[in-house]
Amino acid sequence: EYMGTLDFMRYFTAAGLQELSLYTYEKVRTRERSIGARVLRWWWKLVADSLPSWVAPNTITLCGLLLMACCYGVIAVHMPLLEEEPSAPTPRWVFLLCGLLIFGYSTCDAVDGIVARRSETASPLGELADHAADSLSIVLLSLTIVSCVQLGAGWISYSVCCSIFFSFFSTEWELKNTGRQRFGHVNSTEGRFLSSLLFFATGFTGTAFWLQPLSPPLDALGGAVLRTQHVIASIAIVWCLVVAFTRVALCLGLVGAPPPRDVTVALSHLVPLAAGIVFTVLWALVSPSALLETHPRMFIGLVGCHISRLMASMLLARLSRQSFPVYHTMLLPLPFAVFNSYAGAVSQRPPLVDDAVMLYVQLGVTALVYLRFLLQVVREMREHLHCVLFVVPERKHAPRAQAVHTD
Repeated sequence: EYMGTLDFMRYFTAAGLQELSLYTYEKVRTRERSIGARVLRWWWKLVADSLPSWVAPNTITLCGLLLMACCYGVIAVHMPLLEEEPSAPTPRWVFLLCGLLIFGYSTCDAVDGIVARRSETASPLGELADHAADSLSIVLLSLTIVSCVQLGAGWISYSVCCSIFFSFFSTEWELKNTGRQRFGHVNSTEGRFLSSLLFFATGFTGTAFWLQPLSPPLDALGGAVLRTQHVIASIAIVWCLVVAFTRVALCLGLVGAPPPRDVTVALSHLVPLAAGIVFTVLWALVSPSALLETHPRMFIGLVGCHISRLMASMLLARLSRQSFPVYHTMLLPLPFAVFNSYAGAVSQRPPLVDDAVMLYVQLGVTALVYLRFLLQVVREMREHLHCVLFVVPERKHAPRAQAVHTD
């Protein structure tokens, strides 16, 4: 039986390893590609053709993740609370640089697949690396976007980020339960491209553009003023939620194709995601030190790290045709954190464990457990498939002039 949530045990069963050997990645047909993919296809092929044949696809994937990490780091240094300080405005070159880094990450995310098919090195291990890098990059990108439009620490930034996380999670959930993935004409390719344009625009106009008022104080909202940043946030939330719930409706057979064999099992796969979001919302509400306002990056990052780990576990289950566990040990500390903060608020005393300490410990432990999971899964896949991460086998090298593109 699959016992992937117990980190001291192997993640693949014998039957799962056999299924892993039989797994093949099905490329998306060109006619199903989004508008952005059709427009940028020439650029991706140009970059792929420029790379030496010895560059491994997973190396490109790692480079994309590093570019996104650099983008996040630059923004985090200047805006630790998801908005710039009035006394220390962010230089405009920071936004222009981040726009380039995001475009570079998006290019790497597309080119790695082209190179994998060109060198005939596409494998389940590469798919795992690609999806893990994407899920982590989405967390960094979400926090970077809310900083760019000056949403600041609070529930609006939390809602935008969680909407993006849910939309991204729904793609893997759909693939796991139906065996297919609907990309549509607008998807993550357009999202990343628009994100880079958002940073370029901010670099030229400055952050003051996002703070421009669009209405007088609204009594219904306690005197709040509707600003340009709120329009961007609303568009992001609505777009992501519509995409996610459309996938859910399609997967459950509410519209279009017939539902999966077991709807109950498909719905149960959403339980860990819902539990993580519910517990973090409760924690933010009862936190005596207002963690969402005082440590927004760490708090939202914890949610993103949980969802990224869930997606990696679901990918493993899909590749090996194993069951996806509803119970995940990494979520266990969250109820304790809620109780710790709530008990302190009720008793009007400091909580047993300081909120900030609890947050940083949970984030650190979650990151280490996730890293342990990835390293163990990679080791098991390498042993069984006899493949490597960052090296193109000698027999796979091909002259660039003879490369055949199937993308």
